[in-house]
Amino acid sequence: MRNANSVFWPELLACGIVAVSAFLAMTQLAQTSPAFATAVTLDFLITAPFAYWFCSRKRDLPRWAFALVFAIALGVAWLTLPVDNRQVFEHLSVGLPIAIELAVVAGLAYGLWTLPKQSSSDLYTRLQASSLHVLKNKRVAQIFASEIASLLYCFWAPKPVSLRIDQFSSHQSTGFGAILCALASVVLLEAVAVHFAAALISELFAWVLTGSSLMLCVFLIGHARALSRRPHVAAHDQLHLRSGLFGSVSVRYESIVAIDVVSSVPSDALQLALLPGMEQQNVVITLSHPSQISFTHGFSRMSDKICVHVDDPESFADAVRNSQRALPSAPD
Repeated sequence: MRNANSVFWPELLACGIVAVSAFLAMTQLAQTSPAFATAVTLDFLITAPFAYWFCSRKRDLPRWAFALVFAIALGVAWLTLPVDNRQVFEHLSVGLPIAIELAVVAGLAYGLWTLPKQSSSDLYTRLQASSLHVLKNKRVAQIFASEIASLLYCFWAPKPVSLRIDQFSSHQSTGFGAILCALASVVLLEAVAVHFAAALISELFAWVLTGSSLMLCVFLIGHARALSRRPHVAAHDQLHLRSGLFGSVSVRYESIVAIDVVSSVPSDALQLALLPGMEQQNVVITLSHPSQISFTHGFSRMSDKICVHVDDPESFADAVRNSQRALPSAPD
């Protein structure tokens, strides 16, 4: 029992502070004294979350646990604080989340700067690794990395560099990137019309739809720009398959059973493509066992047959076969 209490006492402390603050917020003094209401607000939004963080800093907890405690304290404060004395609460409820998000972004930037760069890695791959290092939770890190990557590749992205001998471009000759940008323009134009129509029902609902449309436009443009900046890589130890910001997978050469250049996609193959019917997939890779393909925002699927688009499929297939022959265990 002692061990259980020692494990959960930071949670009990935070809950206790929130509970006491809720009781004080519902007293007559909180309604009549702005200074007292301000003190209770500070207990809700600063004392409880940071007391939890301070007492839990030596525990192996995901970073989102602190955000969860802050969200609970924020919700209880919104329910219990008197309406007439919420000025400080309204400022802190907006300012603190922004400050926390800026701190997370700063941590990601520091991680990007300090993590070692590998020849097969790129900005998005390093951003995913940095997010996992900062947030300590794979799914949350992937969601956060996807959002940041969409913004980075949309508004600021590294210039495309000359391909190395082990890199193979995708969709540089098909014009698919221009199709995605045109689709983003259509979504943006439709968002304007939908916003005015939805505003007749609810202003909040209209802005939610507009925000979602803007996020989709940012992702489409970011994905289009990432196609030329995230090539497939036939590294010395494994094959890295990428489709812009939409998805990626890394497979070891010894797990590849066959690689074929095709003109039509097999029905049982998983297409590494945002719009499968429009991307002209031309290479099918068959694996000895299913591999996990990672998609945007933490989604994933298992498949033993993957279909991708490569601008020079014959050279790509030859490079993979040569890498397989170079394996130490490969027969002469």
